[in-house]
Amino acid sequence: MIISMLHIITDFYRKKRKQSIKSCEFESLVLVFICFTMQMLALNMEHFCRDIHDKQGEIMHTMQSRKRYC
Repeated sequence: MIISMLHIITDFYRKKRKQSIKSCEFESLVLVFICFTMQMLALNMEHFCRDIHDKQGEIMHTMQSRKRYC
């Protein structure tokens, strides 16, 4: 279910990117959604929690560095 949601988001993202409507802003929204999805996964599967939080930290760091370029 989560994977299909991510596929839908990436297709939507590609379409938006082609239109290039505030793509940087949209990228950060996608990253926020991915972080939220990872948090939901962490609640459901505790043994993946540490890996997910590490990945979430990487995404948040990427997001903050991209905001400088927006």
